[in-house]
Amino acid sequence: MLQPLQRLSFFLFILLVSSVQAQPPGKAAAQTARLTTDLLNVPGGNSATVPSEVRGLDKLTRFQMRGDRIAIEAVAAPGWDANSLLQALQGLGLTDGRAYNQLVFGYIPINQLNILKTIPALRFVRPAYKPVHSAGRVTSQGDKAQKSDLARQRYGLTGTRSKIGILSDSYDARGGAAAGVASGDLPATVQVLEEYREPDASDEGRAMAEIVHDVAQGAAIAFNTAFTGQAGFAQGIRNLAAAGCNIIVDDVSYFAEPFFQDGVIAQAVDDVVTNNNVTYFSSAGNSGRSSYQSTYRNGGQLTHPTYGLLGNAHNFGGGDIYQRITIPAGGQVIIGFQWDDPFASVSGGAGARTDMDLLVYYNGMLIPFLSAANANIGGDPVEITGYANTSNAPISIDLVLVKYEGPDPGLIKWINFGSTVDVEYDTQSSTTFGHSNASRAIAVAAARYTNTPAFNSSLTTALVEDFSSAGGTPTLFTTTGARINGITGITRRKPELTGPNGGNNTFFGDDFEGDGFPNFFGTSASAPHVAAVAALLQERAGNSLAPSSVLSLLEETALDMDDPLTPGFDVGFDYRTGYGFVQADQAIQAIATGQPLALVQPLFNCQTGALTYQTTGGDGSRIEYQGIGITDWNPNPNQFLDAPVLADQNSKTVLLKARQSGREVTYLFDFRAYCQGSNGNQPPVLAIPIENQFAQRGTYFAYQFPANTFSDPNNDVLTYTATGLLDGLTFDAANRRISGTPTQAGTFPVTIVATDAGNLSAQAMFTLTVAPNGNTRPLALIAPLYDCGTGAITFRTVEGDGTPVTYFAIGIARTTPADASGIVEAELRADPKPIVIQATQSGTTVSYTFDLPGACGATNGNFRLVEPAYNCATGIFTFQVVNVAPGKTVEYYSVPGITGWSTNPTHPFNEDLRTAGDVKPFTLRARYVGEPASEVTLEWVRPAPCSAGARLAAADVTLQVIVLENPTASEFVEFNVTGVQGPSLQLRVLDSRGALISDQYVKTNDSTSRQRVSVGHSPGIYLLYVGTDMQQKTVKIIRQ
Repeated sequence: MLQPLQRLSFFLFILLVSSVQAQPPGKAAAQTARLTTDLLNVPGGNSATVPSEVRGLDKLTRFQMRGDRIAIEAVAAPGWDANSLLQALQGLGLTDGRAYNQLVFGYIPINQLNILKTIPALRFVRPAYKPVHSAGRVTSQGDKAQKSDLARQRYGLTGTRSKIGILSDSYDARGGAAAGVASGDLPATVQVLEEYREPDASDEGRAMAEIVHDVAQGAAIAFNTAFTGQAGFAQGIRNLAAAGCNIIVDDVSYFAEPFFQDGVIAQAVDDVVTNNNVTYFSSAGNSGRSSYQSTYRNGGQLTHPTYGLLGNAHNFGGGDIYQRITIPAGGQVIIGFQWDDPFASVSGGAGARTDMDLLVYYNGMLIPFLSAANANIGGDPVEITGYANTSNAPISIDLVLVKYEGPDPGLIKWINFGSTVDVEYDTQSSTTFGHSNASRAIAVAAARYTNTPAFNSSLTTALVEDFSSAGGTPTLFTTTGARINGITGITRRKPELTGPNGGNNTFFGDDFEGDGFPNFFGTSASAPHVAAVAALLQERAGNSLAPSSVLSLLEETALDMDDPLTPGFDVGFDYRTGYGFVQADQAIQAIATGQPLALVQPLFNCQTGALTYQTTGGDGSRIEYQGIGITDWNPNPNQFLDAPVLADQNSKTVLLKARQSGREVTYLFDFRAYCQGSNGNQPPVLAIPIENQFAQRGTYFAYQFPANTFSDPNNDVLTYTATGLLDGLTFDAANRRISGTPTQAGTFPVTIVATDAGNLSAQAMFTLTVAPNGNTRPLALIAPLYDCGTGAITFRTVEGDGTPVTYFAIGIARTTPADASGIVEAELRADPKPIVIQATQSGTTVSYTFDLPGACGATNGNFRLVEPAYNCATGIFTFQVVNVAPGKTVEYYSVPGITGWSTNPTHPFNEDLRTAGDVKPFTLRARYVGEPASEVTLEWVRPAPCSAGARLAAADVTLQVIVLENPTASEFVEFNVTGVQGPSLQLRVLDSRGALISDQYVKTNDSTSRQRVSVGHSPGIYLLYVGTDMQQKTVKIIRQ
């Protein structure tokens, strides 16, 4: 739906009592009564009603009434909790009450409003304005637009084993659900936890359920109303999670949700995603870019001939304090105005420090009852007003944003939740806010189904709806009210995705294309389309996907779209369409194999050096590629082998690397043998991945992998080995057969290696899951699988009750707590220490201490590479190793630029690479001759060229970054920066996969400053980049 929740407060006349600013009687009376000014004027309350119309403008009120009762949101006073406040309000007749954090919702008798001020537990009360949606035998055309119909047909999916929770106004208050079941547009059973049965109920939740059932017919559906205030909405989210919903979607927004802080609903979203493994989707909103955002500029005092001094007005530009807004005939404006103070209803504490008013002028006159002027200090920094043009012609009004009292705010912002209007000084800023902007919510934008390639063959991508809300609203405060980086804060990437809207349903909306069925528009319709695709993904993956994996699959396979209001085509993410239009079939195809990522032989042009990385398996998320002499980590698989390497006849092989979701794999590519054609030996190729296998402890198991699993370009006879088999199983290499009786339960990664006569090989990986028998034994961790060269590690457990296992280990980068595979960080590999691994199942945690030094044959004197000797003037390079075992001969390798395998440690460094300004890391390798398993590596960064002198080095040494707490258990990290040379700093945080967490610029007036960044909620390894135009420093941060 296209109209969001409104809230209206009235500016009461200001009485001029002296030449200085007087306390407005309306503010004073409301403050004494602990009410907002519009509650002060509710009929039957403390004051007479104000006029309802002024020259073609009607005020808009969205009070929720039940006879002589009005819905309110009450905020607990400092030192009191919401439950105590709820009990006190119930003593005054409050009904349908619910408490959550600082908030209480319920219906209070109007004649009791003037008594509320006597409650010690009460801080203030505002109306609980009626919230709104994002809506703007039947099957939605969106099913075809996002290709979920193809995904179901191709893979036979229905979303079974998922349960999708829906939050909207009502499900069956109007009746009609039975007819939907009879026509097959709804499942036979929908679990309704709480219904909304007021006369204005629209049953939009049932329209959303029809969309979900169109896309994922096998998924169960539950419903909970979101129309019980913010407190009830937040509790409804948790109730759906407790009812077993692994996917939740909503289409409701509350105007009183904070713009710049995570409110109670946003916190509930983050909670169920983190603690209940729920994938949460929310409509991005339908306000387009109808928003004004600016730093506050003091435009001087504003006075009125009758009311006196009104405050200090904001300067919109050139000294103009009036912002003209033109409302079309029949249009309406609903403006929510906020500024950068924390919400008392969220953080408790002191609340807002500044009192701002939103004043409305019409035909040159101040219109108090259309203005919004609550007493905000100590409360929430929000003012909301709304009005409709009931005339037959456009009407223009002027907004004035006034600071009545307190310090100047830093950032001010209003969002128009009404219809399209013409705005002077239009910044076209972000309009996604509240829980849709929560860090763990997936906000969904909208594209009309007729404007997608599936329905319009002239289009190469989908076109976003004009009304679809834009992201980019900064988060400036923590939930405790602490400020985050001034007025810059953290800007989250919202929306994440775009889904279809405008499709058919059986009852909701208007029939715009004339086919006899109404059409459901808005991000209210796009969000359930995408949520239902998540159910198909879960079914294909065996319901094993974490919320982050669902999001990655949808993002990586989305059809890139463009924000039409920005210049050029926005490649990748943009704040209007996210990562693009959901392609369900592509997302499901990305996980169709269910196999681990593996590198196979690349495509290679022996003349040009063009090389294309080739992979199999993987989880469908982004893959990055690396290879010395080819590229640093890069998502583009199409690269070139450096010309000097290709021309050097002593260079034969390159080590290719790929990483995905924290897991790194390698492939040693012998390009010389490849280029010899049929006369040269080429490595075997994995032709068909091996499917994952299942067994039961104590029961005989046998599996023979197919003979065509591997192929060999030279038709060589292949020999096979198997690693990772648990006790009780053996491998018959001649017959490619694994058999035996498993003695342990658990999940075991198994690797099959096929090797030809020339000792070239390929590998296939699969997972053997052994279920426990009836006599369940306690979960236990056993030695992990570990690759000493790459740092790839896979945790292993045995026994247990068969329920999901989560893991924790410091110094190992992984995607999610449930991911058993990861990468041991390079510094820990260089200076190995024992690692404590923890596994948790059904509330029980077990530990295992992994002897990392011993795993690779290391002792206190382990064989390893150390910093090489290098003369930048002559280019002479000498490998350096320590602790060489007696009687062993060492050979060395580093391509490009140094040498292929050679027992000589000293070589001239390639001149082109020696003098290049682009300093890249080189992988140095060493091993004992004839013992490939003894190989050790060292990542070495070549110093700056001699001609560049100390310029680069000095800049790096001068800039210092000292993290105050590292490791840290906090979402936020503080650090001191010294030696800054420049007017600003770039602060960038990336996760272990290189994904951007935040990126911001801060001004610096001194060479030393203290800064603060967020690393998010998830434990793991993060990289903090601090830089100026001439300096840079990167620091690793461990989030526990």
